[in-house]
Amino acid sequence: MKKILLMALAIPLLASCGDPEKAEFMDACTGGMRNDYQHELCSCAYSKVRAEFGDAKDMQRMILNNSSAFMRKMQVVVASCQREVD
Repeated sequence: MKKILLMALAIPLLASCGDPEKAEFMDACTGGMRNDYQHELCSCAYSKVRAEFGDAKDMQRMILNNSSAFMRKMQVVVASCQREVD
């Protein structure tokens, strides 16, 4: 779970958008592992992060303005994905 949170924090640093952004998130989140569970969990987390926080610039503003609120929301997102995937 910590790995997913850390990777979600990396999204604002990505300069690209769309598929390249998701590919980079997925690579970092899965740690190169290709098992179905990890892929589903990370894909869910990416989708929910994008829905919750918008694009990378919006997320960066959220982190800079209120990082503790961002982390709380990320914990909710990850927990939700774990319930969905399990």
